[in-house]
Amino acid sequence: MKRILTHLAAFIAGIIALPLGIFITVKVAPNALPGLFSPNVSLAKDLIEKGERDTVVEYFEACRKFWRMDRGRLDDWIALVKGGETPYFGGNLRY
Repeated sequence: MKRILTHLAAFIAGIIALPLGIFITVKVAPNALPGLFSPNVSLAKDLIEKGERDTVVEYFEACRKFWRMDRGRLDDWIALVKGGETPYFGGNLRY
């Protein structure tokens, strides 16, 4: 539970700091969020819009440690972000 709360606190801090021009990355430890089926990527989308593509790719790579049923979405998103595009995140903007 502590790991989940730590991740959520970093996520919320990132959303609050972004409009101020402060970029906070959400670090994900291996198995930090067991049982989480997919991440909320709204902060990642905002970071992409601010040009922080490397940070987003790093976050998506870290998500592999807990999101085992991504059905290739992480690979697709990483390729799009590296290619200068913004992926369609669908429901992952709301979770």
